[in-house]
Amino acid sequence: MNESGVCVACKAGWFGDGMSGCEMCPGGTFSDVGSGNCGACPIGQFTAAGSGDCVNCSVGTGGPFCLKCEVTNGTCKRCESGHWKDENGLCIECDGGEFSDGSQECMNCSAGTFSSSGSIECTSCEGNTFSLTGSSMCSQCRNGRGGMKCNECEKTTGKCTRCEAGNWMNSKGMCTTCGSGTFSDGTRECQSCTKGIGGNVCLKCEMTSGSCTQCSTGYGMVNGEW
Repeated sequence: MNESGVCVACKAGWFGDGMSGCEMCPGGTFSDVGSGNCGACPIGQFTAAGSGDCVNCSVGTGGPFCLKCEVTNGTCKRCESGHWKDENGLCIECDGGEFSDGSQECMNCSAGTFSSSGSIECTSCEGNTFSLTGSSMCSQCRNGRGGMKCNECEKTTGKCTRCEAGNWMNSKGMCTTCGSGTFSDGTRECQSCTKGIGGNVCLKCEMTSGSCTQCSTGYGMVNGEW
C-alpha cells in the first residue's frame, strides 16, 4: 500500500504482509515481485539485501572455483576440491604434486605418490616406479639411485632393491654388469659359471641365468645335460 492508500505489489527483493508497507529482504534471502516473505539462498549462492535473485558463489570474492560462501556478501568459505584460498580470498588451483579437498591449503603428496594439478588426492606409484615428496609424476626405477640397470626399487626413495638379471649391486648401490664367466639373477653378486646349471666344468654361461654355453675341454652337453 502506497501513501495514497492504493495497494501495489512489492518489488523483487522486498516483501509485504498486506498490513503495512513493503520491507526489504535481508542479505542471503530473495523474493519475487509481490511476495509475502523472503526465501533463503540455496547452498553455493549468495545475495545482498534487497535482491530478487541469488547468484552463485563463483561470482563472489573467491572467483570461479569457490564452492561455498557467505550468503550475505559472497566471501568465499570453501573452494572446489583441488584448490585453496590464497591471502586475497581467491581460490587457486593446486600445482602438480599437491592436493587439497578445498577446505585447507594445498599440501605436498607424500613420497611414493603423485598428483596432477587441481587434485583432491594423490595416487600411489605403480610397478617399477618411485617418487619423492611433492612429485607430479612417478619415475622409472632405472632413473633412480641404482642406475639404468635397476629393475626394482623402493617407491619412496628410488633406492634400488633388484638389478636386471646379468647385473649386480655394488657397494654404492649401483647396478653393474657381470663380467665374463659370471652370472647373476639381479638379487646377488655375480657368481662363477661353475656355480650355475653346468656345474664346475662350465667355462662360459648366460649372464642372466647361469645356463652353460661352453664347457671345459673333454665335456659336452647332450639333451640339456652335461
